[in-house]
Amino acid sequence: MGRLEFISWLFAGGGLELYNELLQKELRMNVVAFFTTTLPYWEAFGWTRRPFANLDELRKMKYRTSGLGMEMMQNMGISVVTLPGAEVFPALERGAIDGAEWAIPSHDILVGFQDVAKYYYMPDFRQPASYQELLINKAKWDELPPDLKAIVKYACWAEIIRMTAVSVDLDSKAAQELVTKHGVKILRTPDDVLRAQLEAIDKVYEVESKKNPFFAKVLNSQREFARRAVPHAQRIQPPLELAIEHWWKKKK
Repeated sequence: MGRLEFISWLFAGGGLELYNELLQKELRMNVVAFFTTTLPYWEAFGWTRRPFANLDELRKMKYRTSGLGMEMMQNMGISVVTLPGAEVFPALERGAIDGAEWAIPSHDILVGFQDVAKYYYMPDFRQPASYQELLINKAKWDELPPDLKAIVKYACWAEIIRMTAVSVDLDSKAAQELVTKHGVKILRTPDDVLRAQLEAIDKVYEVESKKNPFFAKVLNSQREFARRAVPHAQRIQPPLELAIEHWWKKKK
């Protein structure tokens, strides 16, 4: 799913309810969860010290990633290195690793990756937009009157819109600065890498679903929603690549 479809699943397709079920029933936490902020884009593929043109060349690199993305890239035959966040930048600087992922331009530029690597690849199927949560003690929440519950709920929704607007502005400015001020080359992730990600993540999902019934329940919910929403989005949204070509890539 794209970001808009994912937000729709979260707030209209049962996603938030499933998250609260995870916390309350699976993890036995006495809390109520709301989502407050979201990044506007999928995360970038990441930074490399040297360029790569295809999956075979990527397989010759040591690459840092984490979570299910790590398992995905291992399934792709990539040499994966796991490092805590504080060690990623120094490892890339020393050449102990050849590449690493972090987040999006407005976050990555603050870490300073542009000082130790000059090749920045995007897009990536590894991690869709991230969400942050607000957790409230369930007993205290249940004591609130309906009007105060509504204020909390819709304040969280409003913050998602505000943060999205700010992030789009900051992220596009950061990407521009990386190129014009720091000499970074923003390159498109090769198609064979992106296709391999999709094939690999299917294998990861299959393994995780067998290990964890609740994981399978959430995945099935997302897939059912996506089966309807994504094809509709593809039909109704104009192809932006044509507009980009028209306004920003005209031949001189």
